Amino acid sequence: MKRGNTRQRIIEEALHLFASNGYDAVSVSQIAQAVGIKAPSLYKHFESKRAIFDAIVEYMHHIDVEHSKAAEVPERDAETDDARNDAVEPGKLRAFMVEQFRYWTEDDLARDYRRMLTVEQYTSAEGMARYQKVLGSGPVAYIEDMLGAMLDEGLLHGGNAKSMAIELYSPFFLLISAADAIEDDQARRRVLGIFANVVDDFMRRYRA
Repeated sequence: MKRGNTRQRIIEEALHLFASNGYDAVSVSQIAQAVGIKAPSLYKHFESKRAIFDAIVEYMHHIDVEHSKAAEVPERDAETDDARNDAVEPGKLRAFMVEQFRYWTEDDLARDYRRMLTVEQYTSAEGMARYQKVLGSGPVAYIEDMLGAMLDEGLLHGGNAKSMAIELYSPFFLLISAADAIEDDQARRRVLGIFANVVDDFMRRYRA
């Protein structure tokens, strides 16, 4: 097996174990066993369990950036959560929000990442800060920046960027939680449809 493939498998298996059991409860030996290698072989790719954790965070942020590029919306700054001050066509923002909802509810890695962050927020101040950055105040700040630029350019009207960001992200967060309780794939996709309708209603209210 190529080194790159092994490294990726370590990231994915570790993420699943951290999501299922919590970071502190998982050993390097358990990760190696899940990958199908010996612990000494794992250390050829990562020097410690913490290095694996950091690689997971970096990898998931990379996916987030790639989604932004594909949707042609501003990329989210990893440190500040700000978006570039570029206005986005309302249709592109709508498509991006719906696709992000699908990703966070249907992609196995994304679902494991949310679970891991949710568990780890209660273990330390660092864990809480990371949870907020990825799933809490961070997305609100990112959406606020995009909406602010759209208001400035006259693409949207009639609202305050921060209030609008909260209005748009709140059902996103709530319905993701609702989707987590549904095991049937078709039923989960119906929740996606509900969120798409919410975004459409939002756009009708504020689109210029």
